[in-house]
Amino acid sequence: MGKGNRQFLEEICDGCTSRCLLKYLVLDVHHDSRRLLTQVKVMDKYKYEESERQGKDIGWDSATKLWVEKGYAKRFDILYVEGLRYDTLYRSIIE
Repeated sequence: MGKGNRQFLEEICDGCTSRCLLKYLVLDVHHDSRRLLTQVKVMDKYKYEESERQGKDIGWDSATKLWVEKGYAKRFDILYVEGLRYDTLYRSIIE
């Protein structure tokens, strides 16, 4: 993993637990597509917020289904720009 990718990983995993899916993808599976990692991060944020709203963990299957049904996957495709912080991108997608 290059220095730029390690810095990117630290930015998007700030505050993550040791069981972070993104860290697993990068460090164990060696997948370092910034686009994929950014989408997983914004989906993880969505999953967390939707779980909070519903008062239970909705799980990745439900979160992914809702993500697509609500058009967020398409909005991600339109709005994604490399270098844009994931939290800024997330707010743009959800609003």
